[in-house]
Amino acid sequence: MKSLDQIIKEHYEGKRLSESQLKQITENARVKKSPKRHLISFSIAASILVLLAYFLLIHPAINKNNIVKSYAEEIATNHLKQRPMEVITDDANLISSSLPKLNFKVNYDNRLASFGQLVGAKYCHVDDQIAAQLRLLDKANNKLTCYQFKQQHNIRFEKTITSQNVQVHLWTQDTLVFAVAETIQE
Repeated sequence: MKSLDQIIKEHYEGKRLSESQLKQITENARVKKSPKRHLISFSIAASILVLLAYFLLIHPAINKNNIVKSYAEEIATNHLKQRPMEVITDDANLISSSLPKLNFKVNYDNRLASFGQLVGAKYCHVDDQIAAQLRLLDKANNKLTCYQFKQQHNIRFEKTITSQNVQVHLWTQDTLVFAVAETIQE
């Protein structure tokens, strides 16, 4: 006597589906994406978008703030030293010609004049590059220090930061960074 398995095997051995039947079955049997697959794809896309936004938007802003804060701290330290000026004059053109190592022309415009009268200048370094350090006197005869140097980071900012009891006003203009430091009077 034949087993049931043997009988079924012999019955179906001679039967085959036509090509059109096979095609219809495979088309109907296509795996439809489950909601979990959509969720996984969406999660991956969202993660990539968040990382992209961080590196394009947030990270540069954090880096910019760190650069500006670093400028302010270094400028406050230099300002507190109050080292003597190398050139004593109120003429920005004479200062520029007297400090030939600078890779820019010293600027004393209306904005700087609003802080105080130019009285002298010297070389200094900010952000490991040569800079002009200008001495200004305000109406109360307080010494302010203005720093001018070529911008290395190609960022724009206008900010006031207090560091070491010194208020530092920083801004960019064309290719230069300007910073005016004044000791906070108590």
